[in-house]
Amino acid sequence: MQGVVSVIPSAMEYQNSLAIVSPKSISKEIDSSTITRNDFPDGFLFGTSTSAYQVEGSAAKDGRRKIDDRSNGNVAADMYSKYKEDIIAMKNMGFDAYRFSICWTRILPGGHRNLGVNREGIKFYSDLIDMIIANGMEPFVTVFHFDLPQVLQAEYGGFLSKKVVKDFCDYAEVCFWEFGDRVKYWILINEPWTYAVNGYVMGTFPPGQASAPAPVIANNIHAYRGAPHPELIKNETKLYTSFKASGNPGQDVYTVGRNLLLAHAAAAQSYRTKFQAMQKGKIGISLNCNWYEPYSDSVEDTAASKRAVDFMIGWFLSPLLTGKYPQTMIDNVQDNLAPFTDKESDMLKGSLDFLGLNYYTAMYARDDPKHPEDEQSYMKDMHLETLRVDEENKLCLTSLEACVDPVRIQYHQDHLAYLLKAMKNLDNPVDVHLEDMALKSTANEAMLGTGLPNEGIPSDIDVGQPIFGQNPHGDSGMYF
Repeated sequence: MQGVVSVIPSAMEYQNSLAIVSPKSISKEIDSSTITRNDFPDGFLFGTSTSAYQVEGSAAKDGRRKIDDRSNGNVAADMYSKYKEDIIAMKNMGFDAYRFSICWTRILPGGHRNLGVNREGIKFYSDLIDMIIANGMEPFVTVFHFDLPQVLQAEYGGFLSKKVVKDFCDYAEVCFWEFGDRVKYWILINEPWTYAVNGYVMGTFPPGQASAPAPVIANNIHAYRGAPHPELIKNETKLYTSFKASGNPGQDVYTVGRNLLLAHAAAAQSYRTKFQAMQKGKIGISLNCNWYEPYSDSVEDTAASKRAVDFMIGWFLSPLLTGKYPQTMIDNVQDNLAPFTDKESDMLKGSLDFLGLNYYTAMYARDDPKHPEDEQSYMKDMHLETLRVDEENKLCLTSLEACVDPVRIQYHQDHLAYLLKAMKNLDNPVDVHLEDMALKSTANEAMLGTGLPNEGIPSDIDVGQPIFGQNPHGDSGMYF
């Protein structure tokens, strides 16, 4: 389940890491059968979301460059040609907001700003934004949703090199300049954890530099980003796991994560100093995190569940709020986790006006101090293993049959009801303060079970208006 939930909390600090509040503390006596959107306060937006590569297609049109491997999104959902129909359909469904991503190479085909701006690409996104606004919806724009220009990967290794920070900032500035008069919510980077871990540990995303051993990859691919089902893989498709790792596999993933953070911070700083005063927009990021339950009541497994959260969302959220990594990562990763300089830390700290959290599923975490024994990697650094129970996907069902799913329908109803309860209910020990529809609290702790350290968090961070969204894959989300 994807969601976007964020808060700037007044939570307890847990040894300089992300605290965890057990969802068992939530009362389960709640009736979700009658909940409607009218139960949510004014300013709570219901919307939908996509990414460019998932839906645009038209890879060869108007200057966009193709991806340099056998997989492609040449057609996808053909939104490039049918966006007007899509926006009208969203309006007819009652959505208030639409989050989409901009394709870097459709704007800058050469990757670098000094190699030229593609005016046809600018026109497409400008027309799309105008169409969204004309239909009464709020555009939320993601600047980077995994589609790094191949030329930058070939030139200097993409996000393995700090050179990408300037190129990303240049690209983001073009977006701010061209669209910022109408776009008031910018998500600079979507799910840096997913990009770093799946690209440089699991090998299931480009560039496919797997650092974990094959059995670990097979057993730990997350449910929402799993490898394609064998029946759906065409013979000519080359899987990313067939590529070999390069560089320092134990360090590369942290280098990529570090450069993603610095790219976000540099672009945020640029927006605040050059654009925000005039455009009045807000800068944010979308992070993802699973919920982790201890496999047992042991002290070790409880600590493992906290450590799992730190290694997923804390890896990126802690630097954005406090300018430093969670202490659990510092202790366990050691030399492979390069610290930030004082200048970088200052740039990172508070470099967001709102925060998005994408949440998909829950797992058990079990302490495993020797896992895996013979490899130096992100998986070993966590010293834990994750376990989950999945329902078998029935690929034989028709679309109509698959829609008959009362269990999941009830799940979503309950989820929204608990979200509303967390926002309104004062019986639980959750401080909820609505200021211009901004939640400056741990209102989502009761629902999601996560809390964030408040030490060193800038007081002027505003977490914005709540937005609930759903993308074409059925993943739901919310922003504060």
